[in-house]
Amino acid sequence: MIRNCPEYSDYDHVMSAVSRAIENTTSGREWTQQSGGQLDRATGVGEFFDALKSSRRTKMVASIAKDIAAQVKASTLAIHDPLSIHEELNGFEVFASDGHTLAASAHEEMIEGKVRPHTHIFSLSLRGHQLSYLELCTPDVGKKKEHEIKTLQRIKGSTLRMGADKGMKVIHCYDPAVIGYQYWKNWKQANGVYVITIEKSNSALKIVEDLAFDASDPRNNGVVSDESIISSESVVLRRVTYVDPVTNKKYRFLTNEMTLPPGIIAFLYKLRWDIEKMFDQSKNKFHEKKAWAKSKNSKKQQAHFITIAHNLCILLERILQDEEGIVDQKSI
Repeated sequence: MIRNCPEYSDYDHVMSAVSRAIENTTSGREWTQQSGGQLDRATGVGEFFDALKSSRRTKMVASIAKDIAAQVKASTLAIHDPLSIHEELNGFEVFASDGHTLAASAHEEMIEGKVRPHTHIFSLSLRGHQLSYLELCTPDVGKKKEHEIKTLQRIKGSTLRMGADKGMKVIHCYDPAVIGYQYWKNWKQANGVYVITIEKSNSALKIVEDLAFDASDPRNNGVVSDESIISSESVVLRRVTYVDPVTNKKYRFLTNEMTLPPGIIAFLYKLRWDIEKMFDQSKNKFHEKKAWAKSKNSKKQQAHFITIAHNLCILLERILQDEEGIVDQKSI
């Protein structure tokens, strides 16, 4: 997929864009003016943005991003994995997934008289913390936005398996934007993909039966009820009602996973906050707040480079831990 481009090589482009993703700059022109000395060459504005538009380079960048995410997964040990202590989760890959919105680029085309932000969907492994990019929410002509559930339906359940081995079950912890019960049923039956989310206040779900759970298991501390429920489309689901013992706040979790202890369902959704922290770091540490350019390819490349930057930081953190004994005590 790599091609020899003497004027601006694929290597130059990858190095340039990773630098752009981690540098504290707010515009493309500011970054190109600063990057020459750091990368020991002069990056022209034109060649960088031309490369962002390239379909071939977009595929190349996606391939590199996938490889680096696989390196993070391969380097993940039990000490890195907060799920390894729960035997019930053997055989599950678990991800926090969500949409992340960036402001419009400087030269964005208008939709209904206004420039619009755009949304990407990312997935963060709750085992190894590798970050993957799923898709750009792309509105139909004349529409302001594409809802995330439509994007997820468009990319199909096979993609939502996140490359998991055959026989592994895959859970996505997602905010209520993922609600579409018939999609959940299809993903589960065809692809072994499950969802955990929060119930919407206006949901019309009917209780089928109360499910028994082990109240003596300390992991179920705070669980009020575990119920089998059914949607208006006749999709059978599960609802776990949980009261946080610290804040006394009540949560109602919905899932199509029927076997895990209810406290584990609540725990996994709590870990979904990790992807929100990653988005905050991307905006406030990497300063990735707006699109680099207006084309779909450029937006997708930017999203892939955000994952590459994140995953390289994870690999560096593990090298520092393993080789230098430097540990993030605050995180622990």
